[in-house]
Amino acid sequence: MNIKPICTERDYQESLEIVSAMFDNQPKENTPEFDKMKTLVLLIEAYETEIYPV
Repeated sequence: MNIKPICTERDYQESLEIVSAMFDNQPKENTPEFDKMKTLVLLIEAYETEIYPV
């Protein structure tokens, strides 16, 4: 699993594309792909909270 922090808008958009594709074909729990999706979702949420506060 090669995951890095989301620091730029480009990183953010790339992460959204990856997660979107995973939602279309959701991985099974307790697999490396599921862990990757879950981690990316957490990173996306953190980026959105920092960059797009409500």
